[in-house]
Amino acid sequence: MSNKSGKTLKTIGISIIIVLLTIGLSLFMITDAFSPSGQNAMAMVGKKEISIQKFDTTFSRRLADFNEANGARMTSPEAYERGFAQNILNEMITQTALEIDAETLEVGVAKKLIRERLESIPVFQDELTGEFSEGKMNSVLANNRIVRDDYLEGVKTELLINQVVSGTIAGIKAPLQYAEQRYKFLTEQRKISVMTLTADAIPAPETPSDEVLQAYIDENVATFTAPEYRSFSMLRIELTDISPDIKISEDEVRAQYDYKVEVGQVGTPEFRSVTLINATNETLAIEAVGALESGKAVADVVTQFGFLEPTEYTDVEQSAIIDPAAAATAFAGKTGDVAAVEGKLGWFVVVIGDITPATFPTFEDMREELELDLKKDQATGKLYEVTDLVETAFDEGNTLEEAALKAGASVSSVDYISRLGETQDGLKLDGISDITGVAKDEAILTEVFTNEAGYETDIFDTSKEGYASIRVDDIIETRVKTLDEVRDLAVNMWKAEQVDSALNALATELKARADAGESLKEIKDTLTDGVTLDDIVIVRSAQAPSLGASVTVRAFEAREGEVVRGQGPLRLTRNIVSINDIIANSDNLAGGFADAMQTQATEAISSDIQQAYRLALVTDNEIITFDEKLKRQLGVTE
Repeated sequence: MSNKSGKTLKTIGISIIIVLLTIGLSLFMITDAFSPSGQNAMAMVGKKEISIQKFDTTFSRRLADFNEANGARMTSPEAYERGFAQNILNEMITQTALEIDAETLEVGVAKKLIRERLESIPVFQDELTGEFSEGKMNSVLANNRIVRDDYLEGVKTELLINQVVSGTIAGIKAPLQYAEQRYKFLTEQRKISVMTLTADAIPAPETPSDEVLQAYIDENVATFTAPEYRSFSMLRIELTDISPDIKISEDEVRAQYDYKVEVGQVGTPEFRSVTLINATNETLAIEAVGALESGKAVADVVTQFGFLEPTEYTDVEQSAIIDPAAAATAFAGKTGDVAAVEGKLGWFVVVIGDITPATFPTFEDMREELELDLKKDQATGKLYEVTDLVETAFDEGNTLEEAALKAGASVSSVDYISRLGETQDGLKLDGISDITGVAKDEAILTEVFTNEAGYETDIFDTSKEGYASIRVDDIIETRVKTLDEVRDLAVNMWKAEQVDSALNALATELKARADAGESLKEIKDTLTDGVTLDDIVIVRSAQAPSLGASVTVRAFEAREGEVVRGQGPLRLTRNIVSINDIIANSDNLAGGFADAMQTQATEAISSDIQQAYRLALVTDNEIITFDEKLKRQLGVTE
């Protein structure tokens, strides 16, 4: 399967409306909150949580797709710094909020719509027939390591959300006068002077004392808390453990091919065009056949014998013909044949028209798929046999190790891991090749962290069509890390906060001087390091790379001669901006450009309506994100 096909599956496309909702909802999120009910959550939307595991799975897939598509090697910490990870989390938050709203509105999705959506996806269509293939879908999902039920749930969610969101902006069109005003607003130019301060503009903070560091740790206890770790023993049997030992004979593969062809599971069936005349009795049916065989047209024969209007079937399968006997006769002869047959609904004259023969993929084309199916079937059977032996051993009071020995399986011991599947050294148990690591199997992690120590669990389904039983051997409770354990991290974070605070104070002081009448150039000349001054022109339709987002907004709200300040483009930077000149656009709007601006104006009004929708969502469902958890998950250090 091509890379392009794989990427089609890994993300479910939801409309641009949801992207706009995501941007808006992010403005209302409460960050760095602590909630006992969200210990395993990366974010909370009302009472619904977005689990760390779910975020990790989505983020890992999206990052891999991005790197593959762009030939890049962006790391997790870089994804955080660039906002890539936050965007993914915001999208998940938006989707969750919309799901809650859909549930409140009691919006549903019919199975028929889900089926139609699946049938429209090209990679699920048979190469020969161009029709949707259940087997092809299962194969493609498996090749891309996507759980079928998860994918179907995603399709359902997509359809559900689109129903909710699309109704908020239906039928909106902005007047041309509004588009003209918007055009003038967007193309207004502002000449500004930008002073940018960096960390070099202030003295570097001294290393804090242990007392100060300890107080800082106490104030930010969530950041410096070690998670709970558990060690456990596990008996796990997956299809991938058994499949390599399965040997399939040529006769078995051939028999499977013949069976699939016989029952119509592969290829395309035969199609025929048939005319069906409902005759009054056997005598008239036989006479009508004779007339048709002599060369008379169907219409003339119908008129001659006073039959009802015949039924025409064009390019249909045999099952489409309502009378079984007539259907069998229609699919038994060749083009031009005419026959009389008694069916359940009386006597019929069957006239066979064009025939489109059935088509089938060759045995060699299907060999690999057939072998995989047969291996999976036989491996599944052996899997059931082994798990039955394990369950019987448990019923007899055997330990995990004793049960494994009787079933011919093995038990592995897993050293201490966190709920994220990470060791105490930060190594994530992702697995290798076809072996799914513990960190990638939510079913195993759930059992490990919801059971008491010392007891074997019942056999449970893993996330990869296998079975497992675990026994928690030991638990290291969550705790606040000691100063010695986190000294370097605490020092770096404390210093960053001191620099940030000092920069803010300096920017406030310099703005006050500018407000008092000093020019930014005069102010710059009194400083030495860590300061730059540039004269630039900005417009609302483009973000200036040297400005922070909040300063840009203030610069466009300010009057000529005003000075504004705020966060620069990076965290430890500050911008001080002087508005030197405001240049209005006097051009008239016409032609195709006017149409384009009217479309944009319509989208702007739609955005305002969505803003009201966002406010309603936030009012009903408080949104909380845990940025420190996000940093830890992505390996971000200050």
